Amino acid sequence: MTPIILCGGSGTRLWPLSRSQYPKQYLKLLDEEYSLFQQTIQRLAKDQSLKNLICLTNEEHRFIVAHQLYELGVKAHIILEPSSRNTAAAIAMVSDFVLCNDDMDNTLLVMPSDHHIEDPLSFQQTISQAESIAKQGYIVTFGIKPTHPETGYGYIQCAKKISETAIEIEKFVEKPDLETAKKYVQQDNYFWNAGIFMFEAQVMLEEFEKYTPQIKQVVAQAVAQGTRDLDFFRLGETFNQAQDISIDYAVMEKTQKGALIPLNAGWSDVGSFNAMVDFFPSEQDGNTILGEAVAIESSDNFIHSKNRLIGVLGIKELAIIDTYDALLITPKSRVQEIGKIVKKLKASADERTHFHSQVHRPWGWYETLIEDDTFKVKRINVYPGGTLSLQKHRYRSEHWVVVSGTATVTCDEKVFQLYTNQSTFIPCGGVHRLENKDSQNLQIIEIQNGTYLGEDDIVRIEDRYNRD
Repeated sequence: MTPIILCGGSGTRLWPLSRSQYPKQYLKLLDEEYSLFQQTIQRLAKDQSLKNLICLTNEEHRFIVAHQLYELGVKAHIILEPSSRNTAAAIAMVSDFVLCNDDMDNTLLVMPSDHHIEDPLSFQQTISQAESIAKQGYIVTFGIKPTHPETGYGYIQCAKKISETAIEIEKFVEKPDLETAKKYVQQDNYFWNAGIFMFEAQVMLEEFEKYTPQIKQVVAQAVAQGTRDLDFFRLGETFNQAQDISIDYAVMEKTQKGALIPLNAGWSDVGSFNAMVDFFPSEQDGNTILGEAVAIESSDNFIHSKNRLIGVLGIKELAIIDTYDALLITPKSRVQEIGKIVKKLKASADERTHFHSQVHRPWGWYETLIEDDTFKVKRINVYPGGTLSLQKHRYRSEHWVVVSGTATVTCDEKVFQLYTNQSTFIPCGGVHRLENKDSQNLQIIEIQNGTYLGEDDIVRIEDRYNRD
């Protein structure tokens, strides 16, 4: 089969941990070593399933995807959408893309990149069951038996059995209110919609032709107009014309070929801080603490702080999420509404909806430690083999101090190396570049000084990553 990983989404319900430029699927939320995206790849069978792996993402996240694949030693087709058009356009497009490549298997497994599966072996066994059903012409989706009345998930109502493992889909149900969700839990034929699908590419495109032909037509043009850029495949701009609807609306609610297979593998979409709590041990008073906190006469709180000490006294049932540049405090019962805060911040053009204090680039990342009107102090991390663009600045000079690793520095006509505890000065207007030719990460402290310190004061002369 050909696995497809959908890497879009901004994860607003997990703000301020998740930001649009570095959303939850790329964060190490549940594991100190691997992100949710990387865990999604790891649960695939490595012998065949990774042969033609496809990751569908966007311009902003392309280098994050590439680097996290590199960390796993996995190669993939990385397809870039010019804009987000929801899951219907994505699935129609990737079906067309696979049929245009003769070396790919036409049986597709489509998965979100931000879910957690507790039992990968059980997941693989369920995938094998679904594959045989998909080859019979069905569009298979995976359902989770509800364990509690959840209002944050969509539901699927099922009818009669198709086989020993598969059930015919009766209808898709929108996220219910609490009373309706309680009724669903008591019935055996309702499942949570996991958003995972398996089907034959040709079958899916036939259903698009029948129910939403506009999407099928424009995404086929986008694939035909696609171009290669480094390791990425850029879709044509006609992709932007596709209807912005989900695969549920476009096909699954209308098709007669829908089938559901129950997935019993410890699934979670990690869609809220309440969902995160379940993955970590709690203290005797019910507090779940990640990081350093002192809790007195307080109970059933979720406290997440990796940066500084949090002290709480006499509170209960709160979620407290502390990051370098933002602090969230909300009743745990209202964590599903965090998007309201993000929406208000977006309306005021606050960049903290988009960026962490740690900003990721194709060569590594940087974070601002101190900032004033005329100076700024950054910590810069350059991955092994990473190279910043050859550039200059109009309004600022820079001092670089190597904290760890070995820096290869270009400054006008000079090229030289700096080692730990060594430093150099980059004058305003000087043509310069920072490279890491070592096998270990390079970290420097950069002190900027000048009349303007914005990131747009970069004149790129040459760039390995084809950025403007």
